[in-house]
Amino acid sequence: MDKITQRLFGIATIIFAFAFLIRTASPAQADNAPETTYSTGKYMMQMSTVLDDDENVTWYVIVWNTETGYSKFYYTNGKVSMRSATDHYQLPSSPL
Repeated sequence: MDKITQRLFGIATIIFAFAFLIRTASPAQADNAPETTYSTGKYMMQMSTVLDDDENVTWYVIVWNTETGYSKFYYTNGKVSMRSATDHYQLPSSPL
């Protein structure tokens, strides 16, 4: 891996380790009530990282409004800035 990829992978590892620490330190909630530190707020975000065969890192981010359920899906890698995914990748406004 080149140095930039190693640094980005290291940063992603630190972020996920910190998120895991917060999640394990939070009180267990069977109903996932909003009292926990990781499930409060009007807007929520989930990020996933993928490393492909050519060792390129791509980040996928979904952001949603907890009150309306409206969501937006984004992606980025080291070559392009963060962009909204095309419409056929977006979740429907009422998925359930």
